[in-house]
Amino acid sequence: MPMNRKCGALIRAVSVAAIAYVVLTINASVYWARAMYKALYPEAFVSRPPSVSGTLRDPLIGEPFGFWVGISALILAVAVLPVARLHYRAAGRLRLLTAGGGAFATRLTHIAITAQMVSVCGVLILSQYRFPDYGREHIIGSYLFFIGQALAVACSTGVMIMLRRNFGTGVENWRASGLMRRLSGARILFGTGTLALALVYVVLFAARNLRLEDGSYPVYPAYALAEPVLISLYLFYLLTFTADLWCKDRSVNG
Repeated sequence: MPMNRKCGALIRAVSVAAIAYVVLTINASVYWARAMYKALYPEAFVSRPPSVSGTLRDPLIGEPFGFWVGISALILAVAVLPVARLHYRAAGRLRLLTAGGGAFATRLTHIAITAQMVSVCGVLILSQYRFPDYGREHIIGSYLFFIGQALAVACSTGVMIMLRRNFGTGVENWRASGLMRRLSGARILFGTGTLALALVYVVLFAARNLRLEDGSYPVYPAYALAEPVLISLYLFYLLTFTADLWCKDRSVNG
């Protein structure tokens, strides 16, 4: 194997490991924070389940969360670059079939990568600036994460739709793009479902403080549950690209 292919394979392997680490660590941190809050404040958890941000008010939860999630965000900022290259490569192949379509896919990729980096910045902010001392900064970080990640998934899914429509079942186009045909099709469904939940989450977020006459908050539990699920889906969407990176040197028509 030529040296440049060895270096490329090594970079992809490191990216796969790094993305897997980030997805595992952030998911584990989110659900660990909820579990710890439930163990420390069982009555409060039952009466009004907290959002992820709410669990971080306790330093026993917030400080470990900030450490591990902050490290994960820094790793993700670099690990996502090979995924960006996959998108640019696919857009370049698409340009050979339709110049306008390839140019549009390239613009979508520009937006997706920019949004992903904005999301990474949001994760860094929200993990290091937490309630109750840094409420405003934490909220800004949360907005950057959720909006950036939604835009990144939307643009990436848009690219997958364009590839699916123009490449069809042609083996050579998919092989040249570096993406797997069936996985890209499944990714469209997964991305669409993730974005649908994101819209539901926005509605729940807007109505989370709706209070009934008996003093209850009927929407808040659904909002608090939807938040970690949406975070997981955002991360799992990114994780799907590790299969393309891992199989880069193999046949990718499946």
